[in-house]
Amino acid sequence: MGSAAPAGASTTTHGSRQTAAIERNLATSATEDYELATRLAAGTLDTDTQALAAAAATGDTAVAEEDELAAQSAYDAVGQALDENRAEAETFDGLAADTPPGTPLSGLHLVERDLWDGGNAEQAAAAVEAAAPMVALILSRVRLEPTAIVTAGVNALGWVDDEVVTGNEEAYSHLDTVDAVAGVAAARTAFAMVAPLGRLAAPGATRAVVEQFARLAARVNALGPPGTRVDTEIGQSSWLALAQQVDATAAALSILGGDLAHFSAGGTYG
Repeated sequence: MGSAAPAGASTTTHGSRQTAAIERNLATSATEDYELATRLAAGTLDTDTQALAAAAATGDTAVAEEDELAAQSAYDAVGQALDENRAEAETFDGLAADTPPGTPLSGLHLVERDLWDGGNAEQAAAAVEAAAPMVALILSRVRLEPTAIVTAGVNALGWVDDEVVTGNEEAYSHLDTVDAVAGVAAARTAFAMVAPLGRLAAPGATRAVVEQFARLAARVNALGPPGTRVDTEIGQSSWLALAQQVDATAAALSILGGDLAHFSAGGTYG
């Protein structure tokens, strides 16, 4: 008769199987939680665009400006998912830097221009409101696995670096702090979805991301309440410190994404 396996080996194998099962469940939960968060954010975007259109239609510029900033923040929460649908993103967001040369300004950034440059954004706001249901439909199909969720967070931070810190995002209102807060929040949401899995499968990398986000929150807070100071009232040293911490956070998040790669085969988009 062959020798029996050591008792400890059986216990270890059983424990490993249990851990693997828990990790699979957490990976599934991350996907489902991110899907729900995206749908909720899409609902907020729809509500905010309706409020924006209503204010613009009545000619209440002050309220419309507040609603435009709220709608832009809501868009920033889901922009990385929608960016996989370039045509829809360009139409709805309409940032000139993201559109082909010669393309007229459109979407939320056309509303921004009309409000801060002229005060009459009724037509542009109505167009954004009409486009919101299609955006919601696209976002309802977003289903990402853990690594793709992390990638969305890293991309949100990259967007803060490329568009917000440079002052390119709010070219007419010059209130880029709104987007800084929204972009960082989008990245933090992505991390929150995978953090339970990360604490079990990659605890060291997860702790590092937590630490970097804490530092990043301090840098964002240093800009002041969002939407209360135009970009030029914020010192370049504050923007530089934000950019550096955004980079550090993105780097830590990327490492975590690599550690979670075996849980993902990619993501699906509508």
